[in-house]
Amino acid sequence: MKLRQHYFFTILALACIWLAHHQSFAQTLHVTTVTFGTVSLGDTSDTGFLTIRNISADSVTLRRLTISDTRQNFTLPSVNSDGTTSLVLSPNQSIQLPCRFSPRGDIGAQQSDLTISFTRGTAQQSQVVQNALVGRRTPLKLVPPSLDTVLVGSQIIQSVLITNRGTQRVFSVVELRAISSGATIALKDTNSNFLALAPGDIAFIPMVFKIQQAGNIDGMLRMISGFDTLSAKIPMYGRLRGARDAMIQPGIRAVPDSAAPGDTIRLEVYIASESSSLDDIFRASLPNFSGIFSLNGNLAQLLSTSGVLPLVSSQQYRSGPRYFRILPQFWSGREKVLFSMTMQAMASDTDRTEIQLTEFQWGNPGERGVFVLPPISGFLRIKTCAARGKRLFKALDPKAFALQSPFPNPISTEFAVTYTVSEKQHLSLALYNAQGNLVRTLKSALHEPGEYSERLETGFLATGTYFVRLVGGAAVEQRVVNVIK
Repeated sequence: MKLRQHYFFTILALACIWLAHHQSFAQTLHVTTVTFGTVSLGDTSDTGFLTIRNISADSVTLRRLTISDTRQNFTLPSVNSDGTTSLVLSPNQSIQLPCRFSPRGDIGAQQSDLTISFTRGTAQQSQVVQNALVGRRTPLKLVPPSLDTVLVGSQIIQSVLITNRGTQRVFSVVELRAISSGATIALKDTNSNFLALAPGDIAFIPMVFKIQQAGNIDGMLRMISGFDTLSAKIPMYGRLRGARDAMIQPGIRAVPDSAAPGDTIRLEVYIASESSSLDDIFRASLPNFSGIFSLNGNLAQLLSTSGVLPLVSSQQYRSGPRYFRILPQFWSGREKVLFSMTMQAMASDTDRTEIQLTEFQWGNPGERGVFVLPPISGFLRIKTCAARGKRLFKALDPKAFALQSPFPNPISTEFAVTYTVSEKQHLSLALYNAQGNLVRTLKSALHEPGEYSERLETGFLATGTYFVRLVGGAAVEQRVVNVIK
């Protein structure tokens, strides 16, 4: 009986020693989870810090960190601080290692386990931390405007940019709201609360800002879609006018402001007479500018894209303005006309359109010598002839061209794209990446009816998904191109 008891207690003691030894290994390190929040595809999150603390009674040498996410959405530095020596943690000592989240691939939540290899005493050990890195991937990108210099008490209109960088799903924006304690912010058009964005779409939502105090002002922009909630800071700087400050009020106009379909017109961005003198403006800041303008209707089309980038959005082509970005330009300081572009008047379902500067930037970021006042809009009227109460001109048929699928697809070296045109019109054929950024313009010219084909060598392209877009007037067609190297 005593022998049995001796064996029992011996086995129990060994089990306790083994269990204590096993638990000590399992609890060697304490690791905090890093949560990156929601990050847009193609972007990189702010730096997060992975905290590792040695909670054992022994010194621990970190050897290697390994994440389970094979697509490498998460990035971690080497634990070797100088490239050769591993990090040693004394009992209760902790270390913070920077890490980032660069989402790509699928949409939705992403988490990765972390395996930490280390030496405790003479034993090589490893510890797995489940869901140590957590983030969410979204195809939506929210870009707030930057209001570097705004006159206190004045009102200015700037646009919020929203893009869908995905390749398959349509996303609906159900709410867009901005809040700030130092400024009043509101949507210019309350109907903009609902917006559907197809893959590759770009939307510009005008917002009205009224600065109420001087100095740096923080604002927060919040957008809710059917799947994600995104937030972004709105940097603002309000200032009282100084004795050496200059005022500039930009405007946009069509010259002439009345034309028949087919006529050539000139669209001008100019300095209005309410502004300071040209000399004062030129001396107050570096004379460079950029902006975005829109036409509320299909009454004119670009004949040249030099210095202008059409911003394609199928949603806005269907139900709203067409937007164009004026690329950064330099002003000579001698003329009130800052920039001009050639367009062709077109017949449409309406005979009048408003031309707006929805965004205008002057000088370099941080320069605060020129105040930009709210831009002046212009108008374009199309001359029409009436016969028996009916117009002699009709709108361009949205089906006046057709874009075929690129061949071959997928591709590795080059591809060809074919399209047909049934009415004389100006068309632009271009390649965009999955983030909606222009990669290369294949052709932009006036087309006669017929069949056209363009080829592109893809050696300079990385593996991924791209879009071929054909844009003409109020119509846009898009095809997917998959590049595989």
